[in-house]
Amino acid sequence: MKTTSFVPAALAAFVLSTGAALAADPALFADNAVVQTVTTQLEAQGFVIVDVQRTLLGRYKIEALSADGTQRELVISANNEVLRDQIDQVAVQGYDDDVAGDDMENGDDNEVDDDNEADDDNEDNGNDNESGSDNESDDA
Repeated sequence: MKTTSFVPAALAAFVLSTGAALAADPALFADNAVVQTVTTQLEAQGFVIVDVQRTLLGRYKIEALSADGTQRELVISANNEVLRDQIDQVAVQGYDDDVAGDDMENGDDNEVDDDNEADDDNEDNGNDNESGSDNESDDA
């Protein structure tokens, strides 16, 4: 009987099921005042809380997203110290970043070349072979 392989498998299953249960119920984080304060502040700044998780090391990981595509990730230690506050810009459909030279006018990011320059990938430069007209044969 191999009990040595059963014990690690049972332990791994327990840890995974406990982690999934913790991630599924945000009410379990209600006892941590720092996490509540941080999530309230993020919501006041216009962020939507996407996920709050408790890691195996006892840390809290908070992920939030704003309407303009700003993604924020905070990691709070078991001692209630902010270990990481990372801000990233992610692509959100319908959001115009107004970057100079991006071939987009203000307010539209529909991948249409607005400046009529030949530097856009969607520009038709006369060498378009999509219609198949160069490969057609006459059957007459």
